[in-house]
Amino acid sequence: MVEREKSVGPFSVDILAKDSAGRPVIIENQLERTDHDHLGKVLTYPANLDAKVAIWISSDPRPEHVTAILLSHKNEIEKIFGAPLSWEFKEGRKQQYIRYPCSIGGLEEENKWQAIQVDMVERLMRMESAFKSSMKQID
Repeated sequence: MVEREKSVGPFSVDILAKDSAGRPVIIENQLERTDHDHLGKVLTYPANLDAKVAIWISSDPRPEHVTAILLSHKNEIEKIFGAPLSWEFKEGRKQQYIRYPCSIGGLEEENKWQAIQVDMVERLMRMESAFKSSMKQID
C-alpha cells in the first residue's frame, strides 16, 4: 500500500497501491450494491493517476456496471481476439451476448461439422485468452 485516501482533485482514492513492478493500482471499496458514483470513480482515478489496474470491491455488483467495465476494455479484447466482435447488450436483459459468428456453415450442413467444431474450439480459445485479463479485473 502506498497511500489511503489519495487526493485526486476534490475526490480521494480509497487505496493507492503498487504492483510487483511498481506500477500504480487503484483500489475502491464499496460495501454495498454498486452505484454510478463509484463507477465514475473507478473510471476517473486510473486516468488521473496513470494506473492501468483498478480494483472495485463490492458485495453486490449491478449487471449494468459489470457491462460498463467490460465495454471499457472492448478495444483491448478485440485486439487480443484478432477480429471485431458483435457486442449485443440490451438494457433490462439478464443475458448479454458477445459473438463472433461461424462463417463455415451451420447445423444443417453435416458434412462440415468437423470443420465447424475445429473452428468453434479455436475461436473459444481465442475468446478465453482475450477476456481473461478483463474478467479477472471484474471478479
